[in-house]
Order: sequence, then C-alpha cells, then structure tokens
Amino acid sequence: MKKYIIYIAVFLAAVAATDFGFGTVCDYMTAHARGGATKQLVDLCNNDHYYMLVMGSSKAHHNYIPQVFTDSLGLTCYNAGYDGNGIILAYGILSMIDDDRLPKMVVYDVKQQFDIYQYSGDGDYTRYYQKLKKFHTEPAVAGIIGDISQADLVKLNSGLVRYNGELFFTVSGFLRGSSKDGRCGYEPAIGQLSDDGEQEKDYTDRIDSLKMAYFRKFIKLTKEKNIALVVVFSPEYNTPFSGDFQPVRNLCNEEGIRVMDYFDTPAFQHIDYFKDHCHLNGQGARLFTSQIIEELKSNE
Repeated sequence: MKKYIIYIAVFLAAVAATDFGFGTVCDYMTAHARGGATKQLVDLCNNDHYYMLVMGSSKAHHNYIPQVFTDSLGLTCYNAGYDGNGIILAYGILSMIDDDRLPKMVVYDVKQQFDIYQYSGDGDYTRYYQKLKKFHTEPAVAGIIGDISQADLVKLNSGLVRYNGELFFTVSGFLRGSSKDGRCGYEPAIGQLSDDGEQEKDYTDRIDSLKMAYFRKFIKLTKEKNIALVVVFSPEYNTPFSGDFQPVRNLCNEEGIRVMDYFDTPAFQHIDYFKDHCHLNGQGARLFTSQIIEELKSNE
C-alpha cells in the first residue's frame, strides 16, 4: 500500500509540475507576443498610448474608423471593439491599461444584448472574460471572473485550464512578427445588406443586472481616471427598438454622461450603408465616423 501511495504522489507531483511549467511558458509567450490579437491587447494595456479609444461590441469594431478620427482631429485613436462582447470585457481592458497610458477620451458604442439585456448567447457568462483569462491575476480581471464564477477563479490558476483552446493563438502570436496594418483595431465589414425587411429582436426584455452593474462601474472608472466618456447608439437599419436603450440613457443622465443617439436617424437609414441590419459597411462607417467627429467638434 505504501508503494502505491508513493506512486500516486509522484504522479500528482509530475502533473502539477507539468501544469506549472506549461502555464509559465505560455504566460511568457503572452507577455512577449510579437503579433496577433494577444500582442494587440498587451500593447494597448502596456506599450501603446492613444488619446481616444473606441470600445464596445462588433458594432464598435466595424462602425468606427480610427484613421478618420486622426486625420480630422489630429488625435491618435484605437478601435478596441470586440465581436460578441460588451461592457464586461471593456471594463476589464480599460482597468488593465497603465495609468500613464490611459486615453483622454472613450467612445463607447452600446449594443442591447451585450450591454443591457439578457439573451440566449450569454450562456454562463464566461464568454465575456475569455479574452482576459490569461490576465487572471490582474485585480480587475479577477473581480470579473469572481463575479461570474468563483470556481473558475480557482481553476484558472492551472496553466492547462488557462490556455485551454488558446494554445495555437498563443504560440502563433509569439512566433510571428507584428502585423500592424494601420487600421488601429478597426475591421471593415465587407458587403451590402440586401434584405430590406425589419430586423427581428434577438434578446429578451429582461434587464441584465450584471451588465448594468458593469456599465455603472465603467462610468465610475472613467470618472476616477479623468477620462471623457461619450456613449453612442450607432445606426441600425430598419430596427424598431430605439426605446430599448432607455436603461443606459437613464444611467447616463444620472451620471452626467454625454449620449449621442443615431440608432434610427433618418440620414443613416439607407440600405447601401449597411453590411447587415446591425453593422455599417466601409462606406457607412466612414460617413458615420465623420458625423461623430462633427458632433464632437461642435461641442468642444
């Protein structure tokens, strides 16, 4: 029996050592990434310095062109929008940026299902910290993970768990050189909407208390860091749900945050400006970015 106990102890020690070694190597590759999404996030938090950030979901990612901001305002801008995400991820990213590299302004684009309401794609909410789990020791990130799953907060101490599904991207980001293409995070949506019908709602009418709590925390963070926050409801095509933004509008009114509402503005209700009902294509994004700039200039 003693011999078997020794075998088991040796096996467990070997597993623990392998897990620790794997996590340590992957953490090193993350911190020293040379390309890919990992490098972009590390650079945004630790290396680069932008006057303005655009944050939010895929609508932020595809609807705002940083170079247009720079050309028109002479201010550096980075598009930190992430598809399928929203305020929870944005809070984590903004919290991780070094104090001496914080932006002076954040433009936050609101998407109903990622920032206000519950919807079927939420699952267990772990999707909202997948891009952050490599940084689980950061206090703000640990707080997000803990709010969603205390068990995951413990499990992410394991390197094998932390990099599950991320190994290819971690290794490729470490091995390949930087591939900055001048877009500063922006990804154009290619194509043109052909369906002229009314968009259907893909989220519930139940306000998500976790998302709204993080929206409030996001606002508090921008105030503490002296970051000017502008909240935008960007255009969607033929979508009769403008009233669904009211919870965020009320919060912004309460906190004195500026709101720009273009959700159903007639000037942008042209099918040729959209890739689909939610996302502007390149033509629409350029026009919309220019419109945001004009409104910013008019209220300087």
